[in-house]
Amino acid sequence: MQILIDVCLPFFAVILTGWIVGRRRFIDAGGLAGLNRFTYWVALPPFLFVKVAEIPLGRLLDPKLIGAYYGAGLIVYAIAVAGGRRLFGGGPAISGIRGLGATFSNVGYMGLPLVIFAFGPEAAAPAMTIIVLDHVLMMGLTVLLIESERAAGGGLKRALIKIARGLAFNPLILTIIAGALYGVSGLPLPKPVAAYGNLVGLAAAPCALFALGANLAGCSLARGMIEVSGLALLKIVVHPLLVLGMATIVFALDPLLVRILVLEASLPIAVSVFVLADQYRMDTSRISAAILVSTLGSVATVSLALTLLGS
Repeated sequence: MQILIDVCLPFFAVILTGWIVGRRRFIDAGGLAGLNRFTYWVALPPFLFVKVAEIPLGRLLDPKLIGAYYGAGLIVYAIAVAGGRRLFGGGPAISGIRGLGATFSNVGYMGLPLVIFAFGPEAAAPAMTIIVLDHVLMMGLTVLLIESERAAGGGLKRALIKIARGLAFNPLILTIIAGALYGVSGLPLPKPVAAYGNLVGLAAAPCALFALGANLAGCSLARGMIEVSGLALLKIVVHPLLVLGMATIVFALDPLLVRILVLEASLPIAVSVFVLADQYRMDTSRISAAILVSTLGSVATVSLALTLLGS
C-alpha cells in the first residue's frame, strides 16, 4: 500500500488536476497547446539528452530487452489488427490505429518520470529504448498501413518518406540519438549542461502529466464502448501480461528489467496515437475514448504492477 501512496498517487493526482482544469476551462485551447509545445519541444529534449549521455550505449541497445518487449508488442498489435477488423470492420488505416493503440504506451509523458521515480536513474535506459523503438517500429508500421490504404501505387515509397520525415523532426528521437552519440564519444558531460538538463527536467514531468489530464478532459465516451473497452483491455492488461511472459520465460531478463518493462507495458495508450489519427483526418472519437478509458484503468494496472512486482 505504501508503494501506491508514494509512487502512484502523486502521478495520478497531477493527471486528475489537469483533467479538472481542462473540464473547468481554466486554461483555453491556446494555453493548453502552448503547454504541450513547452513540454514536447523545450522541457523533455534536454532532459533526455543528459540522461542518455550518461548511459552506456550497450544498455540502450539490449537485444534481449528489445526481443521481450517488442516480441510481445507485435503479437498484441497483430491481435488488435486482425481481431478489430473481423469484429468491427475497417480497412488497413483504422486497423493500424487499433494496433498502435494496443501497444503504444504513454512512455514519454508518463512512463519515463514514473519508472525513474519508482526504480531510480538506472531505469532511464530501457525507457529511452522504448521511446525510440515505439516511434520507429510501431508507429512506422502503422504509417505503412495507413499509407497503403491512402495511396495506390507508390504507396510504400510515400510511406517511407513520411516515416523518415517524422523521425527526422521528432525532438525526442533526435535528442536521444544525440545523447547516445555524445556518450559514445567518451567526453565528460559539462556540469552546466547536466545541471540545465536536470533543472528543465524538473518541469517536464509535472507539465506532461498535467497536459495529459487536460487533453483527456475533451474526450467523450459516447460511442463504440465495446470496441473502446476491448482496445483499452488489450493495452493495459494483455500487453503487460505478454511482456511479463516474454521477459521471464522466453528471455529470462534481470528482475529489475522485468519490473521496468511490465510497468511500461501497463501504462495507458499514448496521446501520440490520437495525434497520428488526427493528422490523417481519421475519425478520432474511438481512439480518444480508448485513451481516456485506458488512462482510468491504468490507475489499477500500474498500481497492481508496482505492488506485485515491487519497486
